[in-house]
Amino acid sequence: NTPQVSRGVEGKIKPSSTNQSLELSANFTDLGAYEGKATPLSGGTSIRLHPRTIEAETFSSHKGPQIFDGEGLKFVGAINHSHWIEYPGFRIKECEKFSVRYASGGAGAKITISANGQKIAAAEIKPTGDWNKWEEMTIPLVDLPDGLVDLRLTFTNPGKQHLVNLDWIHFE
Repeated sequence: NTPQVSRGVEGKIKPSSTNQSLELSANFTDLGAYEGKATPLSGGTSIRLHPRTIEAETFSSHKGPQIFDGEGLKFVGAINHSHWIEYPGFRIKECEKFSVRYASGGAGAKITISANGQKIAAAEIKPTGDWNKWEEMTIPLVDLPDGLVDLRLTFTNPGKQHLVNLDWIHFE
């Protein structure tokens, strides 16, 4: 009974969607030492890969907003004052700009982007005049931390509701 041995394993993965995060996991078990002098060792690791453009509705946690379907797309809406959405596990140190695609038939909002609680950008989202009139805005990023960070987008406009809809976010 000879165990199967693989050396120099490689492969390709084709994701089903270009705007979704992808988690890759690898596990292994070696053969142990000759004649059972050491038991086999096992190990593994995982990594999450994110595209530059992320659909807003793929957040991992949130306070307040809801996901809606409309005009052939999904988006985050029902965003009110102090609502937030969060995306885990990003490496953003080399990024310079952050873009959003949004629509606002309401009051608009200030959007603050933070990485592990540290503010890295903020901007005013002006009303577009209609909930289905989408516009894009680019925001410069500053003081970016090293390593993996959780990104939080917080929306504020005290005393106001129905601030903005969000379609996607993009890093450059």
